[in-house]
Amino acid sequence: MQSIVNRKLIVSLLALAAVALLVVALSATSDSTTSDSGQAGDSEPALAATSGGTASQFSVLKPAASVPKGEIPDAVASVLDELPGSGGQGNGVVTALGIVPGGSGSSQAVVAEVSGSLCVFAAGKDYQGAAVGSCFTITKAEAGEAYVAVQGTSQDEVRVIGIVPDGVKDVSFDSGANGTVDAKAPVQSNVYQADVAKAPTAVTGRGASGDARFQANLPLAANGG
Repeated sequence: MQSIVNRKLIVSLLALAAVALLVVALSATSDSTTSDSGQAGDSEPALAATSGGTASQFSVLKPAASVPKGEIPDAVASVLDELPGSGGQGNGVVTALGIVPGGSGSSQAVVAEVSGSLCVFAAGKDYQGAAVGSCFTITKAEAGEAYVAVQGTSQDEVRVIGIVPDGVKDVSFDSGANGTVDAKAPVQSNVYQADVAKAPTAVTGRGASGDARFQANLPLAANGG
């Protein structure tokens, strides 16, 4: 899959031109974009005072109005504020939010349901203060096909950030290069993050008993294309 530079995923430190986050929106809906407008923290996402969203298989999500605004990284809050509504029209409405626990200054993940789509964003030092991520249909997320890939911490690796439904304990990555699994990552609050080689890779999600819940292909090219 061809890597793209999604300018709307980079919401802060735009002056650092030497930093190029190569964002691969592998399964993003065509309507799902983020914005590079404003400084982080200048605006707040449009939070719906509802009981929650429709993505019932993702227990990380809570009614948006119940999540303290201070818990959302500034870079992610700015992105959420700029997301379009359904069909790309108007402003998106955040109906549910989930802060993945255990994050750090290096990488903190947030899940959001916005106008019927499910989004995942990560922010932190690993991304030079920017927010990276994308939005997907709930159907894709339920099938384990909702993920993005950005440049990893080394030139030969890609960081994959994905959303999976409840019941998936961990995911494994296999490029088929040597007949064994290349990497394995735990799922925490419906989100996984892993650095994998830049090569076409299959990702498999498994439940607590080791049963396969889904398999998806990540066509990551070694040349970045």
